[in-house]
Amino acid sequence: MNTKEMLSVIELSKSLSFRETAERLYMSQPALSYQIAAVESEVGFSIFDRTGRSVALTPAGRVFVSDLEKVLRDLHFAVERGQNFSTHFDKEIRVGLPRRSYFPALPAVLEKMGRERPDLSIAPVFAPNGLLAAFAKGEVDLIIADEEDLKGVKDAKRVPLYRSPIRLLVAKDDPLTALPIVKKTDLSGRTLLVGSVSRKNLRRLQIELEDEGVVRTFNSDSHDTTLTLVAAGKAVCLSPDFYRAEGGECAWLAYDTDAFIQISLLMPFGPVGSDLSRLVDLLIESAKTQK
Repeated sequence: MNTKEMLSVIELSKSLSFRETAERLYMSQPALSYQIAAVESEVGFSIFDRTGRSVALTPAGRVFVSDLEKVLRDLHFAVERGQNFSTHFDKEIRVGLPRRSYFPALPAVLEKMGRERPDLSIAPVFAPNGLLAAFAKGEVDLIIADEEDLKGVKDAKRVPLYRSPIRLLVAKDDPLTALPIVKKTDLSGRTLLVGSVSRKNLRRLQIELEDEGVVRTFNSDSHDTTLTLVAAGKAVCLSPDFYRAEGGECAWLAYDTDAFIQISLLMPFGPVGSDLSRLVDLLIESAKTQK
């Protein structure tokens, strides 16, 4: 099955019309019918039900088209990367992060590395899940993440980068913004938003406030939901400071705690290439500004 045949199947699944699909792909209806029949013969099942002039996806066809769209997207991405390398680069280093906010200084590091090695591509890979598996498969060369998520990884080295303090998020017009530092007792009677996957140190603070009856807690299903409710004055929230770049509509206040979130770098054990070594040095150096 070639890419033209893949595209024909996908386009027909959207329009469910041989005439419209043939026009869109600038081909004749008989040629399109031949392509679809060839694909169905190759995969061994019917993708479409044809009754008179009507066309519908079969149950197997619906699953097949969904997976086929992913394959075609990955193929286009691979071609684009290949084109970039053929004209600009001769080597690539891939850096994995759960979110961009985990290391806001990364663009400056990439810019500096680019001046030193213009033929080297450094590609950030943002993925909230699956980075450790990608590292194990060699699909990413480095990971910048919460130390808590990196523990227990074998055959790899962890390098501490910076400690992100815990801040209290409130609406910008909240009376707490007048305090130089917010203490536990200042939150009496407030509603505290908590997440189902809060970090260990953060969760400890939340449980402490809840168990002592200082606050009421309310579960938030996402970081974006939390920021929206806090900005609207509906609740307050404790959060690692590195999320500050994503929460500009809230006030980020100093909170009376020594708790922090440790952000670390995961890299291969043993000797590494000069480019990877230089990138690690720049990341460690720039981490000093992530406080």
